[in-house]
Amino acid sequence: MIDCLSNSVFGNKRSEIHFLDIEGVYVLLDLAENCEESLKRLCLSALCTILENVKSFQYFVQWSSKKTTINAS
Repeated sequence: MIDCLSNSVFGNKRSEIHFLDIEGVYVLLDLAENCEESLKRLCLSALCTILENVKSFQYFVQWSSKKTTINAS
């Protein structure tokens, strides 16, 4: 899934906006919080890539963990 994001969404402004609209950043952050270490690195890499889009920062700041209620920042 993350490889598909890297190849089809990231780098295409229209696709990135749609990804943000469907709350993809929240899904990636939830996945990074709950997955194995090997997959966590891929999630963090994808998050770094999407955070290059200026509009994505607000989603990153608004997210809070369902487990611990800690926010991403």
